[in-house]
Amino acid sequence: MKVKWFSKYSQLDEMQELTLRRIEGRAFWLVWAGLLIDIAVQSALGTIDKNMIGELLIFLIGSIYAVGASVRSGIWDRHFKASFTVNLLGSLVAGAVVGGTQYIRNSYWLRTLLAGGFTFLLTLFVLQTTMHFYEKRHQELEHPKEEDDESED
Repeated sequence: MKVKWFSKYSQLDEMQELTLRRIEGRAFWLVWAGLLIDIAVQSALGTIDKNMIGELLIFLIGSIYAVGASVRSGIWDRHFKASFTVNLLGSLVAGAVVGGTQYIRNSYWLRTLLAGGFTFLLTLFVLQTTMHFYEKRHQELEHPKEEDDESED
């Protein structure tokens, strides 16, 4: 008896398929946010150890996949346009969160400023680099190169 574990033909109509994709999208973001909160709380409490490597790895893989697939599809964000100002604000938030976490953990201002500043610069660099790839890919998708199929006689 042959068991079909996966069928390449969907048993769903278009509306059911759209609903399922929304559910899957929400589930991804729920898991992503849950892992982020878990990692942030454990980091703030100073309880990160070797046992968290699996959680960190899953979070990292999910994040990289989401960003890579979005950029490859020429999509930046549903609510924000790709700009230096948005990247600057996002980097400031990331730096403030990391700096605040460092301050909660050990109340040492120099370490707080260094961690927050380094996170700000690294996040800004990553966002700007990603935005460059996004803009390049978006242009390719919006204005595809026309290939010349004409042959000279």
